[in-house]
Amino acid sequence: MGDPNSNRALLRLYKDLSRMPATPEVQSILEKIQDDLENDLQQSILNIAEIGKVIGYDRVRDYFSKALEIIDHYHQSKEN
Repeated sequence: MGDPNSNRALLRLYKDLSRMPATPEVQSILEKIQDDLENDLQQSILNIAEIGKVIGYDRVRDYFSKALEIIDHYHQSKEN
């Protein structure tokens, strides 16, 4: 999985750049950060699938269910 510190730094940079004027250079960097984060997410999911082979897919499914609840709650709180 990707380095969590690296992802935090990318997210912070993305947030900072999002506040800047949308020049072509800024847009290009924002798109690159999005691609990097998406690739890391995909790799993390593949790693979790491998973990499921060891701890059982039902436990992984439970963790994903809890994670989706957290994501939904976070998303709803951002909308309000």
